[in-house]
Amino acid sequence: MEPPFKFTLIHQPQDGVWKGGEFRFLVSIGSSYPIDPPSVRYVGPNRMWHPNIEGEDKPSAATEGWGVCLDVTRAAWRPHLQLKHIAFGITILFTKPNVDDALPGDCKIAAQQLKENEAAFNSKTQQWMKGRYVN
Repeated sequence: MEPPFKFTLIHQPQDGVWKGGEFRFLVSIGSSYPIDPPSVRYVGPNRMWHPNIEGEDKPSAATEGWGVCLDVTRAAWRPHLQLKHIAFGITILFTKPNVDDALPGDCKIAAQQLKENEAAFNSKTQQWMKGRYVN
C-alpha cells in the first residue's frame, strides 16, 4: 500500500462570524481513493468553537489534527465526487454550521449555544479565534 497523498487546504471566510480567520485542514487521500473518501482533519492554528469542527484541548498525534463532521467525507461520499466537493463542503460549514449533526464534546455545547443564543456563540467564537479559550 502506498502512503497517502496529503495537502493542506486553507479556508479564509469572507463574511460571517469567522471572517478574518485563517483555518487549515489536512486532506489525506489514501490508495483506495476514489472508492473511499479523503480524510479531512482540522489542524489549526487555534482551537475552534464550532458544532462540526472539533476543538478539544489538543489534537491527537495519531489523528494529525481535530475532527471535522463533513457529510461528503462520510455517508454522502460517492466515487464520482472530486476534491472540489470537499472544499465546497468546508465552505458550507462556515456559512451554515449543521447544529443537528454536531461532533461530541465541546462541539455539542457549541451547537446548543448557536441554537439558543447566537450572540453568545458569536462572541465565544471570536474569543477562540484569538486563542482565548473562555467558558
